[in-house]
Amino acid sequence: MGTMTRREPDSTGQRRLTRVLVALVAMITVVGSTTVLVGGAQPAAPAELASAQPRTDLPVVLDGEVSVVARAGNTVFMAGTFTQLRNSGDTTVVTQPYLAAYDATTGALRTDFDPVIDKPVQALAVSVDGSTLYVGGQFSNVDGQKRRKLAALDVATGELDTDFVFNADSRVTALAVGGDHLYVGGKFTMLAGQAHTRLAAIDLTAGAVDPDFTVDIEQGTGYNGGSAVKALEVSPDGSTLLSVHNDRLVGGQVRTGVALIDISGPVATVRPWYTDLYDLNRCNGADNTLVRDGTFSPDGSYLVVVSSGDDYPPACNTAVAFPVAGNGRVDPLWISRHFDTVAAVAITWNAVYVGGHFFYEEAPGSDNPWPGAGLQFRDGDARELGDQVVLRRRLGALNPEDGKALDWSPHTNGDRGILALDVAGGELLMGHDGDEIAGQSLGRHGSFALPPMPPGADFVRPLGLPGPPVTTTTTTTTAPTPTTAAGNAPSRGYWLLEADGQVHPFGAAAALTAAPAPAVDIAVLPDGESAWILDTSGRVYPRGSAIWYGNVDLNSLSPGERVSAISARPSGDGYWIFTDRGRALAFGAAPDLGDVSNLALRGPIIASVATVTGEGYWMVGDDGGVFAFGDAEFHGSTGAMTLDQPVVGLAPDPDGDGYWLVAADGGAFAFDAPFRGSLPGILNGTPLARPIVGMVAYGNGYVMLGADGGTFSFSDRPFLGSLGANPPDSDVVAIAAF
Repeated sequence: MGTMTRREPDSTGQRRLTRVLVALVAMITVVGSTTVLVGGAQPAAPAELASAQPRTDLPVVLDGEVSVVARAGNTVFMAGTFTQLRNSGDTTVVTQPYLAAYDATTGALRTDFDPVIDKPVQALAVSVDGSTLYVGGQFSNVDGQKRRKLAALDVATGELDTDFVFNADSRVTALAVGGDHLYVGGKFTMLAGQAHTRLAAIDLTAGAVDPDFTVDIEQGTGYNGGSAVKALEVSPDGSTLLSVHNDRLVGGQVRTGVALIDISGPVATVRPWYTDLYDLNRCNGADNTLVRDGTFSPDGSYLVVVSSGDDYPPACNTAVAFPVAGNGRVDPLWISRHFDTVAAVAITWNAVYVGGHFFYEEAPGSDNPWPGAGLQFRDGDARELGDQVVLRRRLGALNPEDGKALDWSPHTNGDRGILALDVAGGELLMGHDGDEIAGQSLGRHGSFALPPMPPGADFVRPLGLPGPPVTTTTTTTTAPTPTTAAGNAPSRGYWLLEADGQVHPFGAAAALTAAPAPAVDIAVLPDGESAWILDTSGRVYPRGSAIWYGNVDLNSLSPGERVSAISARPSGDGYWIFTDRGRALAFGAAPDLGDVSNLALRGPIIASVATVTGEGYWMVGDDGGVFAFGDAEFHGSTGAMTLDQPVVGLAPDPDGDGYWLVAADGGAFAFDAPFRGSLPGILNGTPLARPIVGMVAYGNGYVMLGADGGTFSFSDRPFLGSLGANPPDSDVVAIAAF
């Protein structure tokens, strides 16, 4: 990069800076009390960040660059321009150009995954069920068959999907999966013989380009008028497609640099949401936009766009956060100056991780709207700003509240620096063109362990962006009356799952796409938008931001053994699947804590519940036998009792020091937990329309679920609704709450 010195702006740069300051004045006028733009006290730093020490057991990529990473189940994929790599601790060089895979647990290369691709790969996406890897790039052939710029591979075998043929006339640079659609972005004007300029959608169910998705991206604003889609991502709730591009028009509307596209209905439309930041402010003293990447926050409340283009803030060499809400012009929540290229971004619940070629980030408490206003540092050397900046070589973490640097600095090297970041499977995955990560020779790919989201924690949001609504409740001292309600303390919503895979949301629970029938159980995340649905074949269907970690191989079970329940770690990095014979199968980061498959059970296992820490679980049999593992504690059972009806569910009490069981007739049994009531004591002999099939913790008590979708609350929490008055066509089999 040469010697790094400060350069005073020339006349062109000065005119550009004037435009920047005019735009900022407008932003300050509109935003008003937004602390980031007008100054204010330094916010508190978020909690624990990613480990600063990378994994050392991963494959070492020896040449080229890793420019995109992805994960499906227990397999991590790396793609880019590289051709050679080796296993950690092994000198044997493996030639595997442009795309390779390894086992996420062991770090060993998957030598069985070896597709032959003739040119570099630039984009990856994984199908909702985790079985297919979609690949985009510059290539024309895969495994000897013509596949121009786009192909599909089997995750398990690496084999080419011969039915997936959607050739493009120019490179594919971005891919995203949402529901039953694959969104494709790049430089093309034709996809599968149909006219689509730089953006198209493939209906994976129909196996055809979607004719109702006609959102062309036009009028390039990159170098020399160049154009390209740099990033695509579907929002956590599945309703919105984010496009980051160096173009001016999206669907015929001015959306320079970034656009949000509504994909919730049958016909895609460009949302009224827009920013003029990249239209008013250009890079390199010329009329360029040079956005490089963008992503949604895990809760979908904000997004961050990063850019290159020399030191011309606010639109170049910056990370910029925007609110997702809005039906018109939106202003940035914060602008984080980096003085050099920012090429990649990933967001966790408490940090915004960025990578590129930069050397400095804004220090906590530094000047707003950014340090060094009025000065340019074209070579990225901002050291003369003293305590206004901190040293961060190519990789850093930003406070979501204000975009200032957090205390995390595992420096890397490389001519271009960090090119890819992704959060998957409890790890921060990265790709670059260097050979050092945190001072260790680890090649072009690395991974840092992420801390789980602490129980009860909420997402850290930018200043000026409201958090979740605060609700208050009044505890009643009278015996609760059964109502049709459901939830989980402290609950804001819940879902009921039908046997046919339909999911019914109540309260603040997000609408979720149905799963193939027959469904067995549902496990949810605390965000109210994400879940896993388990079917009788042992397949898991992730919804929202939930990650697929694997399915049950039914061939590994005993004859007649069937899956019966799924429980998830609240951190979202893994889940357990249980069988009726007491087997517990761990996926992702869920620990193997043991099971009762070696015991002669008096009744089949019918339900499971994870502890709030994600480090334990209870299993319950239909005889009321309870089995506790990890940090789950045993408080008693009905295993030795003679019951009128079988037990169908368990719910822990709010303090975790006890639990309740419920039987099919609505009879409740309390163990080191206060008794809140039962249906036989309320109904006085009146029979239930349908038997009780499950139970969930809710407020200071519990909710029982009937097979007709009726719910009965014994709790201090408010009623949110049920299906009891309008039973669905198939039985309701499970309830889950957040």
